[in-house]
Amino acid sequence: MTTTSERASEIIPVTAPGRDLTVSPGITYTVRDKTISSDELETHVDPIAKGEDGGPDGVGSPIDQKIQHMFDISYAVVLAKVDKIVYTSIDREAVTAHNITVEKVFSGDLAERDRLTLFLDGGYMPAEEYIEFHMTEPMENAEEYSVYVSGGCEEPLEEGGVCVFFISDSRRRLPEGAFAPAEKNYDSVFIKRNDEYVSLGDRSLRFREEQLPELAR
Repeated sequence: MTTTSERASEIIPVTAPGRDLTVSPGITYTVRDKTISSDELETHVDPIAKGEDGGPDGVGSPIDQKIQHMFDISYAVVLAKVDKIVYTSIDREAVTAHNITVEKVFSGDLAERDRLTLFLDGGYMPAEEYIEFHMTEPMENAEEYSVYVSGGCEEPLEEGGVCVFFISDSRRRLPEGAFAPAEKNYDSVFIKRNDEYVSLGDRSLRFREEQLPELAR
C-alpha cells in the first residue's frame, strides 16, 4: 500500500543543494564608525587613473575581443548572488572575501547553487595596520578609523547583489580552495545596467545579455 508521504515524495522534485566550496579568511575586520580612504592618506597618487585604459566607449571589436579573451582564460563564468562580504588582508594588503552562490553557469565546471569564495583586492582594514605598512607619517587617533582601499572599483559590491563573475581557480597567495578574478580585479565583475552588463573596474568593458551564449562557445 502506498502511503500519502510516499506519494508526496514521488510528486515533489528534490532540489540538489549545491556544493559548499566556501573558505574562511584567517583574519577578519569590522568597519569602524570612522573611515578614511587610502587616497586621502597617501602622499603620492598614481597618475594613471584606475579603471580607465583609454579604450573605446561602447561595444566594439576590440572590446568584444577582450571579453572573448576573458571567457577563454576563465575557469568559470557565472551569474551569482553575493551572500556575504568579509574584509580581510593578505600580505599586509586589504582584500575582500565574497561568498557567492551560483545562479547560472555560462562556462566552466561549476554548477547552479554551488557556493564559493571569491577574493578581490581592496576593502577595509584598521588604519593603524594600513599606516604601519604603507605610510611614513603617523595618523592621530588611527585606532578609531578604518581605511578604505578601492581596488580600482568606484561601486563596491553589496550583499544581495547579482553579477556576472569571470573566475580563476589560480590560488596564488589565496587560502586553499579560494577563487580569484580571471582578469584584473574588478574588471572581472559585471553588473547589469539596463540591457548590458558593465565591468565594475573598466566601464568600457560591456556586453549584452544575448551575447553570452555565443561568447561561451
